[in-house]
Amino acid sequence: MRKYPLLLVLLPLGLQAQMKQIIEKEENVITDVMTASMLKDVTYKDDKPNVEVILETEFTKEVRITFKEGQIMKRHKAPRAIVVQVLEGKIDFEVGETIYQLNKGDFITLKATIVHELKALENSVVRLSLSKYETQEIEKSKK
Repeated sequence: MRKYPLLLVLLPLGLQAQMKQIIEKEENVITDVMTASMLKDVTYKDDKPNVEVILETEFTKEVRITFKEGQIMKRHKAPRAIVVQVLEGKIDFEVGETIYQLNKGDFITLKATIVHELKALENSVVRLSLSKYETQEIEKSKK
């Protein structure tokens, strides 16, 4: 059984297939390996959430956001699709009029340009995966 990079599973199925083909064309060897940790050297800011790029590849940017209890990342939107995962703590994730309470281990996904807000209910470490593909490219790859 062939093993693929962990980040590959975060991609939509169509893009997973494309990336697997690219990897397999490279003489059946993955030539570039990157490692990182979302939970090493965690730092917090007193006045606002701390945002750090932890890992960047050709198809995704992995960002760590740390919140002290009560801190808010005000309403904003991402230019591309995102996946958010709570690694430690608990947050309220607001989309429109709906608030999703995300606990340790929970995920939420959004398509590009969806307005959202995050509020830490306790000290929290959040992983943000930013796709480098436009939503239209993802939709095309599904066909």
